Amino acid sequence: MKLRIAVLPATLAALLLTACGKDDGPLPPLAYVPADTPYVMGAIEPIPQAVADEWLRLSNTLLPMYRDLLDQAITELEGKAAEEAEGLALLRGLRAELEGKADLAQLADAWGLTLTPLSAFYGIDLVPVMRVELADATRFAEGIARMETAAGAALTRGTVDELSYWSFQTDEAPLRLVFATQGNQLVATLAPTTADDALLRRLLGLELPEDNLLDAGTLADLNKRLGYVAYGSGYLDHARLFELFAKPMTGSQGAFLKALKITPPDATSEACMSEGRALTAQWPRTAVGYTRFDASGYSMRALIEAPKPVMDDLRTVLAPTPGLAEAASALMSFSFALKADALPPLASKWANAVRSAPWTCEALQPLNESFSELGDAMQNPAVYAVGPSANAFHVLLSKFELPPGGFSSGETPTFEGKLLIGSPNPQGLVAMARNFVPQLAEFRLETDAEPVALPTLPDSPVELQLFGAASSQALGIAIGEAQRDSLRASLAVDAAGPQPLFQFSYQGKFYGGVMRSVMEEAAKADPNAPDMSAMFKLYEDLIERADGQMLFTADGIEFTAEYVVPKR
Repeated sequence: MKLRIAVLPATLAALLLTACGKDDGPLPPLAYVPADTPYVMGAIEPIPQAVADEWLRLSNTLLPMYRDLLDQAITELEGKAAEEAEGLALLRGLRAELEGKADLAQLADAWGLTLTPLSAFYGIDLVPVMRVELADATRFAEGIARMETAAGAALTRGTVDELSYWSFQTDEAPLRLVFATQGNQLVATLAPTTADDALLRRLLGLELPEDNLLDAGTLADLNKRLGYVAYGSGYLDHARLFELFAKPMTGSQGAFLKALKITPPDATSEACMSEGRALTAQWPRTAVGYTRFDASGYSMRALIEAPKPVMDDLRTVLAPTPGLAEAASALMSFSFALKADALPPLASKWANAVRSAPWTCEALQPLNESFSELGDAMQNPAVYAVGPSANAFHVLLSKFELPPGGFSSGETPTFEGKLLIGSPNPQGLVAMARNFVPQLAEFRLETDAEPVALPTLPDSPVELQLFGAASSQALGIAIGEAQRDSLRASLAVDAAGPQPLFQFSYQGKFYGGVMRSVMEEAAKADPNAPDMSAMFKLYEDLIERADGQMLFTADGIEFTAEYVVPKR
């Protein structure tokens, strides 16, 4: 069996370690991270044991699915010729690791892992390094040995100073994965095939950074400013990345570029250095972290820090979205809001600014043309036509039931919901509809009046009960009589609250149920296809609701996500 098969044991270990690893080591993982790292994601504190236990309980439902998928893969390979089934022994080894395990805690224990991790993923220059605490390094090594036996091939061993490490690489690959247990921690990185000991010392943490991120307090300060909890946060340092890319043959990345046979430009021009530094000073960092992580779920926030004048400009295109208060209770919700008539003046402003001070760096010069084209494109009459008519669209699904025979039955699912349109002139939209749909010629909607039934459209492919209502800021259509009474309340907008560019929300029972039905239909069509319906059943069991938003805030371009798990 070829050596490349041995990559899979480490892949399993890496997947396990994303959820495991805490002990009383001499230095926390963040103490090995250089203070000037260009990127990092790490934890200052481990998650509480009670939180880990709850997430373990939820995750244990994955084990039967893993076993089933491995069984299916093994059965498929057993029917093939030996040269086409070189991974069969390894899959059997993976299946043996799951045999007799009642939960993931037993699997973690067998590999010397724990459920309350401290970890860090970071760059030494541009080179990625992962460091995770272990409960028992000996059991981790025993796990690797079991997988080597199953694969019928051994990983390459090496030593730098007194530290023994494993490594492997695929045939003719210029880089290899190197990993080792160092005290109570696992450290993994990439290295050129011919990496010298000096480079390995630095990457594996035998040579500590002169200034480290933990002592610098960078993540602690970031967490305090952006409201992140200590269980996981990080950033991309745009300025540091630029400096490293501008001088690619220095530091650790020089050895990697040589191994990859990449020849960078001889030198970066003075104009590119000056303009690149100016850009990264204005857009200094992308930060990401958890704002909540507990037994009930978690919330995340990512922020691309941007200059205030740019954000002031972008916020002029935002519009209030009707019905946002209902998003969390709907089966599914999606909205998009944008003042189209604010785009042309903004595009012209930016295009004129670039024309008056164009980029001179060769690598940035395409931006000159892009901004010029953007300014011209936004002068399209269609953009001006949309602006006064509609500036927000919000779809809310409140009921969805598949027919007894599923999607393949040819019958239409039963559904109810609402379509809400934010508009500076809702009555203008009604008049436009009357001009294009003859059946609506006599139809009228009074502002802030009770919802009224819409005329039946004879060519409609589905017979629906539709009701309309209008306010001074929105137009709404309810699908289904049960949605009629709440339609007026759905038209409300919160002009003073957050105004997302777009947002989505869905309940796990909706997404998981629909996708599970799709998988079941696929299995009927092809009995030999892997049965993935169990995976989507997990959405119904593990996710009560998922939400996401994109916002333009005073701090920058922001993305938020929240996942809520069902109550016990």
